[in-house]
Amino acid sequence: MVSRTKFLRTMAAFGVNHICAHTPSKQLDGKWSVEALTQLRERIEKFGLTLEMIELPTNSYIATSGIKNVMLGKSPERDREIDGICEMIRNISRAGIPRAKYNMTILAVVRTEPTPGRGGAMYSTWDYAKAKEDPPLTEAGPVSADSHWERITHFLERVAARSRGV
Repeated sequence: MVSRTKFLRTMAAFGVNHICAHTPSKQLDGKWSVEALTQLRERIEKFGLTLEMIELPTNSYIATSGIKNVMLGKSPERDREIDGICEMIRNISRAGIPRAKYNMTILAVVRTEPTPGRGGAMYSTWDYAKAKEDPPLTEAGPVSADSHWERITHFLERVAARSRGV
């Protein structure tokens, strides 16, 4: 694994100017404090880079997501998770980081086998013809399109309403 310092130096050497940071933690804790986020931003700036956005803990694998109950549609737990996300967004803003990103999908990132590419690289691939007809279910079980959209809508409406005044 490449050290963070080496990674930042490499990005700067390649001419990268703006980066997105990974999720500091899956839940609202000290790593999401204004002080910790400010330190992260300042550390990245020392390499001549701009911390353009930070990833919220909404990754697409339900089991490791910071919003598991949002994805499963479980109330009232999902509203507590949304409150935590809203505080993260406020702290991101207060730390001078202009954006946050999220990913909400029950199926995660669906892929088929990798495709060999230039220089021995392996490309992440989706080939509909090679996809399984009945992929294994996630821990959410069968979820209708309407239920999935309700969960996403619930999340977005509450985040928008509760994050005002950032």
